Amino acid sequence: MKNNDEVNALKYELAQLKSQFDARIKNLEFRIAQVDPEYSAPPDPVVSQQISQLSDNSVNKEAVAVHHDVAPTDVEINQTVEVPTASVVAKNSTATTPQAKPVAVKPKENKPSFVEIMFQTIMASVFDWFKPVANVYRSYKERGMLGIFVLTIMGIGLTLAGFGYLMQLLIDQMGVGLKSLLMLSAAAAVMVLGIYLKRQTKFGEFATAIVSLGILLLYSTVYFAGDVYQILSIWMIIALYLAIALAAHGLAMWLETKVVAALGIVGVSVIPLLSDTVGVHGSWYLVSLALVTLSSLILAYRYVGAWLANLSLAFVLVALEWAVSQPLFSFPIVFIDVFYLLFFGYITFNLVFKEQRQQHVMLFLAALIGANLLFFFQASDAFSGWLALMFGMNGIAAVAAGYVLYRIKHPLTHFMALIATIWLVLMAVSSIGGELWGVAWAVEGLLLIVIGRRYLLPSVINQGQVLAVVALFYSLIGVFDNSKLLPSLQSFNEWLMALTVLATLSIWLRLITDNKVFLQFTQQRIKPLLLFCESAWIALLIFTCGVMWLGDWVAPAVIALQAALLFRARVCGQKSIELLALSLIIVPIIYALEHAVNSGIYRFSLLPLFAKLSLASALVQLWLFAEYFRRYAPESPLRQFSEYARIAFYLIVPVCWLATGFRRLEADVILIVWLSPLLAVCFAQLAKHKWIVWQAKILVSLASLCLIFGALSSSITSSLIATALFSLCYGAAYMLNQRKSDALYQYIAGWGLWTLGMMLPLAIATATDSFVVSHLVGLLYWTAMMLIAPNWWLAQRHSLMIGLMQLFYIVSSWTLIFTDEWFAIAPLLFVVATSIKQREAYRQSLMGGWFKEANNLLLHVMVLVTYVLTLSAFDYLRLDLLIAPALAIHGAVILFMNQRTLLNVRVSFGLIFVGILKLGLLDAANAVLWQKVVLFMGIGVLILGASFWYQRLVTAQGVASETEEAK
Repeated sequence: MKNNDEVNALKYELAQLKSQFDARIKNLEFRIAQVDPEYSAPPDPVVSQQISQLSDNSVNKEAVAVHHDVAPTDVEINQTVEVPTASVVAKNSTATTPQAKPVAVKPKENKPSFVEIMFQTIMASVFDWFKPVANVYRSYKERGMLGIFVLTIMGIGLTLAGFGYLMQLLIDQMGVGLKSLLMLSAAAAVMVLGIYLKRQTKFGEFATAIVSLGILLLYSTVYFAGDVYQILSIWMIIALYLAIALAAHGLAMWLETKVVAALGIVGVSVIPLLSDTVGVHGSWYLVSLALVTLSSLILAYRYVGAWLANLSLAFVLVALEWAVSQPLFSFPIVFIDVFYLLFFGYITFNLVFKEQRQQHVMLFLAALIGANLLFFFQASDAFSGWLALMFGMNGIAAVAAGYVLYRIKHPLTHFMALIATIWLVLMAVSSIGGELWGVAWAVEGLLLIVIGRRYLLPSVINQGQVLAVVALFYSLIGVFDNSKLLPSLQSFNEWLMALTVLATLSIWLRLITDNKVFLQFTQQRIKPLLLFCESAWIALLIFTCGVMWLGDWVAPAVIALQAALLFRARVCGQKSIELLALSLIIVPIIYALEHAVNSGIYRFSLLPLFAKLSLASALVQLWLFAEYFRRYAPESPLRQFSEYARIAFYLIVPVCWLATGFRRLEADVILIVWLSPLLAVCFAQLAKHKWIVWQAKILVSLASLCLIFGALSSSITSSLIATALFSLCYGAAYMLNQRKSDALYQYIAGWGLWTLGMMLPLAIATATDSFVVSHLVGLLYWTAMMLIAPNWWLAQRHSLMIGLMQLFYIVSSWTLIFTDEWFAIAPLLFVVATSIKQREAYRQSLMGGWFKEANNLLLHVMVLVTYVLTLSAFDYLRLDLLIAPALAIHGAVILFMNQRTLLNVRVSFGLIFVGILKLGLLDAANAVLWQKVVLFMGIGVLILGASFWYQRLVTAQGVASETEEAK
């Protein structure tokens, strides 16, 4: 019986896949036929091949090899399709020559990256809610109208804002009744206009946007009339919100549009949250929301589709989050469960009376159950007797749905039975207390993993794993005490949560197999991590018990735990467990040191017995590790201790005299500090050992930094002499590298380049007493290095350093503009310098290489930030009002002067959009109220008009192209 159910389920999914594929082909052929009237559907490739073979057999008498290239359909990307060669043999032929079959070479599979796997694993259920938005985005993008869609949304938003300012303007001019009537008339007029455009013209999408705008204006009218003007009672406000939402559903069915259908649940769930009046009587609001949700689910079930149910669930969760945070309800938990039962009933009806993909149903139910549990957890009375009652009701509903599915032999009957089991388990746990919620979540997560493994559903497995992680963290938070590093195991609940963590890790680990239903990330990363966490948690529990029962004597006894971990690592082959065992050597040392510090005893003979045994066990552990690696890890290389003495000599000589030099010369130590790296470099060239080379590089770096910072506190004469001596060393390294290339000499020459770049601005600042001039000189130095980099190997080698220093000077100039406006010259000088030699050096530099083809946009960004900060610095002259026009003009300059690539167009429109927002949302705050109305509504109507005109132009061009093709 079980195999028959699986076969029926597979047949059902295959039939549904075929029907969806045929429907998609017909839809594409219909859309092509609308554009090209002469288009006819291509014949079936298999039928064409048979006709071609029959035609060749009737005409030719000799053997003819016919090869047909069949277009791959329903085949994965990057997969080679092999087509057999058909050979036609003449009647008189008795043998055929075998032909070599083409060999299909399977290309190398591209493995997904770690980031992609993480997003697929953790956020699979979250992405499912954005499918309607993604579909709308893809639809407009395929038709090349994505920009018009965005502009239309912007126009609607600005028009609504202007409408709000208009209402504010009319407050002092007319009565509240007349104002509300005017708002209602405007909203009704907009809706009538949209309905007329929808029914009488071809601009259906624009008309839908107008109708949506009218519905949003109706919501705004109720908000102003009820919450601002307070001429409506609470019952009328809720009734009007409900009526508008139901009217939106009616208009959606009449006008056959999906956007208007979504405005019902969106408006009721979001707009009333802004109303204080509704917040006082939130219970009645939730009743109206439940009615609108029921209407939306009916509309989704009968007409629109599952996307409206997904959208309704998302916005209902937003409203419930608001409801749970309100302290004014007697039983908010009841409303939470009512909405759960509504969505659960919708899913049950779909399973019984409609064909629904199992994966979508399971994802929807998993999200619904998870959100319901989250709201129960957030509710103020979540751990009262009501919680068990709600869980029992949900369990009864799941049992009833499972019985109905069992009567019709639905393949998801077992899944519904598991859901009923989950609710009953939660009911049992909720009667115990809120501390054990981690146990319930762990049970649910493991059950989801079992379900996904049984029915081959990777997404359900991923959701179960995420829930198991949440359960583990929740249980660990309950086990650990804030004042201790070890888990607290003093009560029954703490022991239960600790054992729950262990059971969850163990069961989860053993549920993961090599089956393809588990992702490679789960098999290669999560399974080893679970293996390590299981061993670490067992070791932590044993150590905690040892601390409780043995006290300080647990330190010498930890060696037994280390031995067990090492053999566990040998069986599992996990290096991480070996590292865990090695790290436990610090435990006896810490115990011994802690006692020595507290008692002031640092002699081994005076230490207590447990401390002596602790130190002895640490030594034994070293033997244990050595024996282990000798027997079970013999590949560990032995180090050469004989070379340590000679290398130590070369390491000590360059630094042994530095302390005396610093103590005697103090600030003038920069006169001799260059000798230390010089000796280290000589020893490095003599010994050729990597440690000495590292020391030489470190000393060169430290000596250069000492020169820079020492010059600030020493005399001018000492600074000049020290700079000259360092320059000689840098020059010598550069000349030696010119004779024979050496990485150490190149490293020294690079530090010389950087040190001179830092000392030159410092000298200018000392001579001129002007930080602005020294800042400009420093930027010019590094800009000159960028310009000569294509022709000088040293500057080209350190292009990263040059780019970072340029970036440092530019960013520091921006931060210092508010202290002195002359710092704005620095970024502009850089932009001007990049134009030398047709920007060839800039394109080859670090910043130009980062942005590649878009490197010109980087210069525009620098100019943008510079004039924005500069104008902001002149706010006392009100020059900050010029920022918005400058942004708009800058966007137009980018659009018309640069190449009209996709990135340039996006940046230009983005600057124009930011300029409009700055002008409308910030600058308008200092304007008169009527100016705000004109500004917002004028811009909004202008954008809507432009969108309508562009859509009309596109339609006219499409008709003209069809006419030309017909001719």
